[in-house]
Order: sequence, then C-alpha cells, then structure tokens
Amino acid sequence: MNVCVIGAGAVGGYFGARLAEHGVPVTFLVRPGRLQQLQTRGLRVLSPYGDVVLSPQLAVHPESVQEPGLVLLAVKNYHLEGVLPSLSVLASRGAWVLPLLNGIRHLDVLRSVVPAPQLLGGTCHIEATLNEHGDVVHSNTLQHVIFGPLPKTDRSRLPEIETTLQKGGFPVKRSETVEIDMWTKYICLATLSGLTSAVRRPIGDILADPPAAALLQQFVEEISTIARAAHPSLPADIGAKALRWVRSLPPAMTSSMHRDLEKGLPLELESLQGVLLELAQQHRLPAPALHTVYALLHPYAHGRRP
Repeated sequence: MNVCVIGAGAVGGYFGARLAEHGVPVTFLVRPGRLQQLQTRGLRVLSPYGDVVLSPQLAVHPESVQEPGLVLLAVKNYHLEGVLPSLSVLASRGAWVLPLLNGIRHLDVLRSVVPAPQLLGGTCHIEATLNEHGDVVHSNTLQHVIFGPLPKTDRSRLPEIETTLQKGGFPVKRSETVEIDMWTKYICLATLSGLTSAVRRPIGDILADPPAAALLQQFVEEISTIARAAHPSLPADIGAKALRWVRSLPPAMTSSMHRDLEKGLPLELESLQGVLLELAQQHRLPAPALHTVYALLHPYAHGRRP
C-alpha cells in the first residue's frame, strides 16, 4: 500500500521515515519551503532506536502522488484548513485518511472533505521535535500508533492498513474503541502540554513540586469531567488513568507545545485547551485550573519570535 504523509514535521517525518526505511512506498506532500529543505539536506531522524537519513519521495501537489492508498495526516491543527483541498483530492482517488493530530475536534472538519467510509480514527504517542536544521529529533522510547474504525468506516481495508503500518517497526494497535483512545490521549496531552508550557519545565519538575503537582491533579479532574460530559460513553475512571499515565512519564519529558513556546512558534492552544473551555461552558461546568492555564498561555498563542 502506498502511503502519503501530509506534514513532514516531527510526527509525520518520524513515522513516514520509519515506513520508508523498511521499504514502504512513502511520498511526503509538503509546502515549498519544506520541499527545498528536504531536497537539500534529506530527511534525517535522530532517535534512540537508530538514526535514519533518507532522500525522500516528495510532492507539492496531491495529483503527483502515485496511487495513494493511505494518508497519514500529521499537521498542526492550525494548518488543517490549508490542507483540506489536498485531502479532498487524495480521498477522491481512493485514499483512506488516518489523522494523527492532537485533540478531537479535527474529526468534524475532516468529515467535510473525506467520505465517511475512508476516514479512520487515530492517535500517536511520541516526543519529537525539529531542530534548527529541520531534522527530526526523537527524544525517548515513546513511538506507537493507535488506529481504528469510526462508526461509518469501511472495514474492508483495515487488515491491509494494519500490515502496512506494522512494517515501520514501531508498535501499532488496531482499536475497536479508537474514539475512547483519542479522548484518553486528549486528556493526557491537554494536561501535559498545558502544565509544562505554563510552568516552562518538564513533567518531572512539576510532579516534584507539591503546589504544581496539586494544580496538575486539579487540571486532570476538571478536564476529565468535561470530557465525560461531552462524550458520556467514556469510562468513569478515565481521569485516574490519565493521571497515572502522566505520573509514569520520564521526568525529562515535555510537550511539543512547550517546545513551540520556547521557539516562539504558534501554539495549539485553541484546539487543545480552548476546545475544552468551550465544552465546559456548553455543559456549565467550572474549570478554574483550565481557565488559569489557558490565560497564562494565551499571549503566546500566535507565537512570539525573539
């Protein structure tokens, strides 16, 4: 199955490079600036699992992608609108779409251009960023992908998609409850990104400081309550599971939002914490910790370059 990766940043670059490294036909659909960078330097991944240097197959127009079977969509939420025309073209040519975006609301946007039978649910767990050269820096051992069918997904190609992803050498889980997996990841990520960015420290420093750790616990309790109000089928212990996950992370781990804040780049604040605030208001739920973290980060939402 031919794979098209939209978004050759840290996440798309990593998983796309691993697939290409193991012989899967991968085309990276990129913007002109990234095209020039990858043509000049190649796609480089620096990882505990081994470094990769590739001369990737690149395209700037979706019509140039040969027989697309699966699209890995790995852009930031604030770039999603810009890639919808390309997604529409690829989907019209028969591609299934697996989004690896943060949050949950992007599914509603994707349904406007991707036929329901071809749209998958998905999420990933990885800490990666781009360095000053545009290389992908994978910081720890997290590198797994979860995908699965949504209620209207055509299931006929799921085995082929799973086999294709497994060739990349990273853990792949096919889930029959992928929306619950996405919500669980959303709660975990909203907490990790919000607190590490607001405090400007990795998760270990936050958990070691009693007031900061108490704020983190309050944050998880608030947003898990909001999530269950918005999606009542979520398990009652989803907040406890998210808290255990956050506490189990390597102490040096931080979030891509924290990295973007340090670089002066735009933040995915609205699609993560902002959406949760909207849901809290909709369901008339108090969220003082969420409001505080959102307010602290809002001045940096659009990026501030030095």
